[in-house]
Amino acid sequence: MDYNGNLLCEVIVKGTPNEVLELEDGGFVLFTSSYTDGLYALPCYDDQGNLRWTYSFSEEGSVYIASMYQRNGDIYCFGEVRVQGDCNNIYIWRISPEGELKQKIKIGGCDFESVYRVLQTEDGFTMYGSTQSRDGDLPFSKNGYGVGFRAEISDDLILLHAEEYESQYSGMVGYHAGQ
Repeated sequence: MDYNGNLLCEVIVKGTPNEVLELEDGGFVLFTSSYTDGLYALPCYDDQGNLRWTYSFSEEGSVYIASMYQRNGDIYCFGEVRVQGDCNNIYIWRISPEGELKQKIKIGGCDFESVYRVLQTEDGFTMYGSTQSRDGDLPFSKNGYGVGFRAEISDDLILLHAEEYESQYSGMVGYHAGQ
């Protein structure tokens, strides 16, 4: 739908659409998940709703995407992967306009990490989340309890800086009156 409520196109997807990103050319991608089938995908559609390509996250484990951005044509997906019997880590995927994986990084340690919010900056991204790890990229937890963090990440997916950030529930979630 457009901003006036007019239906622009309709697509039928398998699973639940969780996150949508409108692309610079008028098309869109949407992250879909089906926990019962183990399907986690990012289909890309043109502005008429025709499928261009689909990127599959299904081999990663149980995937949750918190934020998506398009930058210089590439699609950046920020989320979490939970592998059965393993820890929960933050992953960032950089996908080309043709649907090919260009880059993927994992951020975290040996425990449970979550990403809550990602903001685009002039040079990259600022990510807010929580960690229970005492090792790895986010070693802020004390006694295994969740601790909030803020991390600066470049366009090339390099973790530039991470720091403890107030509490695990802190972070920007929107704007109010331009603030």
